[in-house]
Amino acid sequence: MMTKNQINERDQLEILTIKQLAPQDHLVRKLDAAIDFSFIYPLVEDLYSTPSIDPVVLIKLTFLQYTFGIRSDRQVLTYRTTTKEGYRQYASTPSICESCPVICQCTASKNYQKMILRHIWEDYLDVAEDLRHNHEMKAQRDN
Repeated sequence: MMTKNQINERDQLEILTIKQLAPQDHLVRKLDAAIDFSFIYPLVEDLYSTPSIDPVVLIKLTFLQYTFGIRSDRQVLTYRTTTKEGYRQYASTPSICESCPVICQCTASKNYQKMILRHIWEDYLDVAEDLRHNHEMKAQRDN
C-alpha cells in the first residue's frame, strides 16, 4: 500500500504480514488451523479459467464476515476528497474500526479512524501489476 507522507512529501511503502496483524491466540488463526479449505478448488475448477482472486480467499472472507457479524452493506472506507496532486483521501468508519481486535496495528488514532491516500491512477496500476504476474500473460510475452 502506497501512502503519501504529509510531513516530508515522500511516498512510502508499508509491507505487513498477517502474522503482524493477528495475535497468536486470535480466533481467525484458530479457524484457519482447524478448517482445511482446499476442498473448494475441485468444486470451482470448471468455473474459473484464471481466477483474479483465489476462490478460497473469497470463501474465507465470506466466512469471516458471517462469523464476526459484518454485513456487506457496512462500508469500512468512505471517500472524502481529492487533493490537487491527484490523491483521493479515504477515511475508515470509526464505529466499525472501534471493535476491531487489531486496531492497534492499523492506527493509533484516538477517534478510531484510519486515513488513506490513494492516487487516482492506482487502480489501473494494480490491474497492470496483476497482469504482469499472470501466468498466461507471461507465456504470451515470452513467445
